[in-house]
Amino acid sequence: MLPAASLSNLNKMERERGVLQTQRSIKIADNEIRLLKHKNLELKKQIELLEKQMAAILKIREEEHGAIMNAISRANSRTSEIIPKP
Repeated sequence: MLPAASLSNLNKMERERGVLQTQRSIKIADNEIRLLKHKNLELKKQIELLEKQMAAILKIREEEHGAIMNAISRANSRTSEIIPKP
């Protein structure tokens, strides 16, 4: 059997090892959190860019729709001039 002093030293070493493992785990978790925050920021920027692109596309589509409707209206008015309605 080990003397009490040796047991005490073993217990102390085990506690220190546990503390070191916990500190390593915390450091790893902190690094993972930092990476995730960075990725989150990048994704937010990409979303903002996509939203701007979508808004621009919608504006163009609305303008195209308006132009098409105007062209149809002009064509209809010309048709009624050429072929009077009964």
